[in-house]
Amino acid sequence: MEEPYNTLALTIIAAILLLAGYYGSYLFIFKKKLSEFRACIDTVDDAVKDDKVSEEEFRLAWDRCYSFFKNLRG
Repeated sequence: MEEPYNTLALTIIAAILLLAGYYGSYLFIFKKKLSEFRACIDTVDDAVKDDKVSEEEFRLAWDRCYSFFKNLRG
């Protein structure tokens, strides 16, 4: 009588592992994009902290934010 339950349990475990692997890869990509976005926002925040944005600060913020939005889909 235990045979159907073992098969069911193995099927459920396999499905859970498959879904975890599938959505785990999306979670990794999401965390990477979130980290890039945070770097963009942190750079802008640091640049405007003293109410004066130098050209160097502007270029750094531009490069980080441009890179983030350019690679947003990929």
